[in-house]
Formats: sequence, structure tokens, C-alpha cells
Amino acid sequence: MKRNRTAAALGIALALACSAAQAQQKLKFAHVYETSEPYHTAAVWAAGEIGKRTANRYAMEVFPASSLGNETQINQSLTLSTVDIIYTGQLFAGRSFGPISIGGAPARFAGAVHPASWRSCRSSARE
Repeated sequence: MKRNRTAAALGIALALACSAAQAQQKLKFAHVYETSEPYHTAAVWAAGEIGKRTANRYAMEVFPASSLGNETQINQSLTLSTVDIIYTGQLFAGRSFGPISIGGAPARFAGAVHPASWRSCRSSARE
């Protein structure tokens, strides 16, 4: 009798553990853009795609318009794991990983001919 109870308890614990492992994982996506912006529209679309392509094992909730704080606070939330995904700028990301900030630097040309040669190179690449 005691052995049956132990087996039953073990079976129930195992079933609960398996169902918990298959439970839906919710992701938080925070950004500072208004709901009318294309960035927000794309985030909502991505949330739908994540749910669809993972058979709803993952769901993503989008928090627009600084509803979880300003950009600095959202970046801090990412490092604290209270938010899973964010839109952020290079200079904000550069606070955590400096080399990524180089993209925010102004372009530098070696004289007046340099930009013209770059443009001609780009236009010939499109043809």
C-alpha cells in the first residue's frame, strides 16, 4: 500500500513537471515608440509570428510608448532580466559594450573625391 502511494505521488510529480516544462514562456518586448510607428507595428507582427512558429510555446507581449520606462530604464531592465527584448540605439547599447558605439560616429571622408567615388561604386553595384 505504501509502495503504491509513493509510486502514485512520483507519477503525479512527474506529470506536473512535464506539464510545467511545456507551459507557455512569456517574453516582454519594451520600446519607446508610439503605437502608430512602424517599429511598433513590426514588433506586434513579430509577436504574432513567434507564437505561430513555436505553436504558442512562446508568447511575446509588446510594451510600447515608454510604458515600462524611458530608454535608459528599459536598457537597465534588460540587464536585470525584467525585460527580454528591446529596441535601443547604438549609443545606449554602447554603455554596455563600447565598440558598438562606432556606428554612431559621423562618417569621415578623405577629401572631396572620396564621397563621389563611394557613390559611383554603390551605383555600379546596383546594376
